[in-house]
Amino acid sequence: MEKEKYLRSANEVRSGGLRPVFQDFHLLRMSGNHDYPPHQHANYEVILVDRGPYTCTLNGAEISIGRHEVLVIKPGDRHSDHLHDGQRHYVLHFLLADEPSHPVSTVRLFNEWVLPQDQVCTAPMPNENAIFHALEEEAKQSDYYSAAIQDAMLEAFFWRMVRLLPAESLSPQFRRRSAEQDFAGRLFRLFEQHVKENLTVDELAGWMQISKRSLSIKCRALLGDSPAQLFTRFKVRKAAQLLAHTAQPVKEISYELGFENPYHFSRVFKRIYGVAPAAFRAGEERL
Repeated sequence: MEKEKYLRSANEVRSGGLRPVFQDFHLLRMSGNHDYPPHQHANYEVILVDRGPYTCTLNGAEISIGRHEVLVIKPGDRHSDHLHDGQRHYVLHFLLADEPSHPVSTVRLFNEWVLPQDQVCTAPMPNENAIFHALEEEAKQSDYYSAAIQDAMLEAFFWRMVRLLPAESLSPQFRRRSAEQDFAGRLFRLFEQHVKENLTVDELAGWMQISKRSLSIKCRALLGDSPAQLFTRFKVRKAAQLLAHTAQPVKEISYELGFENPYHFSRVFKRIYGVAPAAFRAGEERL
């Protein structure tokens, strides 16, 4: 006899009762092209592409995602779909709720300054179609247990999706729901305070009042990357905001954010965003 036992993970996120509540979903198959007029959402909308690309305008930014990618639209976002012949995607609506006293939570998933590009991640499930088929079956079954089962399936999908979103795009209130997220908040405040400097990992650990090893372990466990890489990504996201919303020269931005020189800045920016700073700005100006 062979027996394999798998224990509950010790790395638990204490969500404090915060959970997603399933509302509805639909599968959209396009025959022909159609531009859906601009609109605002009162709830969260998840778009998961089965056959792409899917393109839209989200808060003034052009977004294009392919198969096995997800776009998360938050309440209040300005959104317009640009639908194309032959594409197919799922649209899932949900709310965030506080249990048991508040049926609708005031906690936001995203930071108010989040870039539309940071509301995109890869599909959170190995076979993402399966969850929608299961949600459909429960909608057809529609018995005493169906709503609870739909919420449970959505909750697994939701937390896997959150894991794949950029950690710094999540709101402080949302991140505070984890007992360990105070660490992430302090780290990003430190990044903000020293964004114009090039702090070493030793210096970051000193400011956080923990050892270098503990800092690295916490960063990888909670935020998915090394302290140095998180600081670099934070700087580059700041740069993207300046490129999108100011006329400040690229050279000035690179020095203001502590990069060695504009060439180094351009290489790092392109590695993260896929285009050079000037091309990123040109794309924003065309919107």
